[in-house]
Amino acid sequence: MLYARSGRELVVRLTDWDDLMGSLRLVLEEECADGAFVLMGIGMLREATLGWFDDRSCSTRREVGPLEILSCQGTVSSRGEDVHVHLHACLGRADGSTTGGHLLDGRVLRNAEILVTLASNISLVREFDGTFHGLRPLPRRTRR
Repeated sequence: MLYARSGRELVVRLTDWDDLMGSLRLVLEEECADGAFVLMGIGMLREATLGWFDDRSCSTRREVGPLEILSCQGTVSSRGEDVHVHLHACLGRADGSTTGGHLLDGRVLRNAEILVTLASNISLVREFDGTFHGLRPLPRRTRR
């Protein structure tokens, strides 16, 4: 894994067999990100777990690659003391079909490139609102 930061932008490059979610979470913990946006991600995955949520439960499906990351974006927030990475992805298969949903985990095949921008004056917090853990944006100076 390689990454560089310039101002509020982070560029992350993951290589063969890297854990996409774990590696991204590690970078964001090192950069003290409690509010950020994953603007784009491209590359390939060996395998991935995708999730679909309804108002009561989550169903998951394991996809075995190679899978092309056609689109990937999301938010980064704090959930208690943890960094929470919430990503959605559209993945392409070799036969030209696609699948997508919440990207819960994935193993990189050769290369993945991710662009993150850090929120300048906003903290993003995941809180349980009685229904689910929703995003609560807070001005950084009044973060609880």
